Amino acid sequence: YADTAAVAKGVKGTTPGGEAFYSALAGAKAEKALHLKFARGVGTDKVADALASVAGVPAKALETFGTLLREAIGEDGVGKGETITLRWPAGGAQLTVDVRGTRAGVVKDASLPAGVFAIRPH
Repeated sequence: YADTAAVAKGVKGTTPGGEAFYSALAGAKAEKALHLKFARGVGTDKVADALASVAGVPAKALETFGTLLREAIGEDGVGKGETITLRWPAGGAQLTVDVRGTRAGVVKDASLPAGVFAIRPH
């Protein structure tokens, strides 16, 4: 999800799915949310390690983010159909984390949201 009106101008002329499209989307000064719905069950450490492996982010912020995810997901991991939503308020220096539709917490760091939203789908 992204604030459509705020990003439409930035992504104009780019091809959805292309590198330029994702760069423009990630760089837009708009509220954004990355909503992950799991197609199968995944272990807690696999999810937390994958999401907290963000280049260019201080180790302390990544440790806080990883711990927040592990505690919110719990020892049983994420089940099929369950969700994790990462929100970046427009102009905010924080990443809000929801697990299974419940607010897990907020990580305050200016580089974390930009790093998370710069991850490209494969």
